[in-house]
Order: sequence, then C-alpha cells, then structure tokens
Amino acid sequence: MSKNQIQYVGAKLSLLVGLLMAGLAQAQAQAQSVDVLTYHTHPPFMQQDQGLSYDLVDMLNEQAGGRYTFTLKAKSRPALNKDIAKSLDSGAVLLIPWVNPNWFQDADKTKYLWLDQALMQDGNSVVSSATKPLFYTGPESLDGLLLGGLKGHSYKGIDERIKTHKLTRRVNSNNHLDNFNKLIQGHIDATITPRSAALYLMAKEGLKEELFISPTPHTNYARMAFVTGGDVALQAFLNDLFAQPEVNALWQSLGQKYQ
Repeated sequence: MSKNQIQYVGAKLSLLVGLLMAGLAQAQAQAQSVDVLTYHTHPPFMQQDQGLSYDLVDMLNEQAGGRYTFTLKAKSRPALNKDIAKSLDSGAVLLIPWVNPNWFQDADKTKYLWLDQALMQDGNSVVSSATKPLFYTGPESLDGLLLGGLKGHSYKGIDERIKTHKLTRRVNSNNHLDNFNKLIQGHIDATITPRSAALYLMAKEGLKEELFISPTPHTNYARMAFVTGGDVALQAFLNDLFAQPEVNALWQSLGQKYQ
C-alpha cells in the first residue's frame, strides 16, 4: 500500500471514529435523565455501594438502550416526600422503588403512575431469639415483652396497643443488626424487621441458628414502584420491560443473591 493510500485509509478511519463519537454524544444528550429516589437504605437494598437498589438501576440502564439514564439517590423519607411534592408542581420525573400504595395515601393508584408488576413480595417479620422463640399471632403476642423497634418507624396495631394497654415497652435502635445483637444478648424479646432484610442479614452475619422468625408475620405487602411527573411513556417503558420473560427472570435471579 502506497503512502497516499495509507493516508487516505487513515483519514477515512478518523472520519468514521469521529462520526461514531458524535453519534454517541448525541444519543447521550438525547437520553432522558431519571432520578431513582429511595429511603430504603438498609440491606438488602443498600449496603455501602452494593445492594438491590444498585442492581435495579444497573439493569434499567442496560435495558434502556440510551433512551433513559437512571441515577440512584438515597434520601430520608421526609426529604423524599418533599422531592415528590416538588415534582407534582414542576413536572420533574422521578422513579420511586420499594414502596407500596398504602404508604403514600394512594391505595386506588390514582395519585401516581404505579408499575403493573411488583418488584418483590415482602412483609414485616417478627424476629426473636432461638432460645426464646416467639410465635406471633397479633399485637397482643407482645404483651409484657420488650420490643426492639427502629427509629422513625411505626408498626400499625402494635404502637397503638403499646399506647393504650401499656403492657409492652418499646426501645429503638438505629438499624436492624443492632436489634439482632440485642436479641442474642437478651436485651430485648422481639423485633420487627422486613423479611427481606431479616433473611439477608441472618445469612450474611451467620445468625440463622441464633434467631427465630415467626411463621406468622406482622404484615405482608408488595414492594412496588411509581413514576412522578405524569410521564406515562416512562411508565409504559418500565411495564413493557418487566413484562419480558427474560428480563423478569434476570430480575428474579438478582433478588435471589440476597436471600
């Protein structure tokens, strides 16, 4: 190949690379940015820089094909509520995962754009020490016991009974693992923990033989997701995505890592 031919091929390659880079930049510029807000900062959803929330965002970005760019942001529940309220006025589009319509006064699903498929089935489990197992049948099961709660969390039916009957005392910790350690040390009699968190922490910390999960939970619920800003196109995209058998299978396999 002559020098001129080499220069010609090089120029063609440079032009091709330039066009590809320009196309990529244009595609990235056209991608719609969506903040994924969550106040679920405990395992299995978030722990340091990993967890189901990170897996969810990674999967969405991989499947979006440049149409959307999803960014995970951790918030406190009060801060998240403020951001959602602002989005109703500004039209800003947000994705809120791991939640239930009843927690956002939207039982009929008319206030926000909820996805058709739940992200996972979960519930609040009653956990006690394996040496002193508690078979929970209702709030009255806790009468006379010391309950380990989580700061800022309410337990429907239980908090009301504690207030009216004054037969149960409640002390709060900063996280679920603290309550598990208190159970093992005999400092509390029971704690209320999301089933997903209980299974993950008991496996990770090697506590399966030391703790007992009551067969009857305090509550069962579906963890769902909703879109704000009236973006029906994003809602449709996510509904179509999770309806694909291969994507649904992938999502289920990701969740199994934390059980």
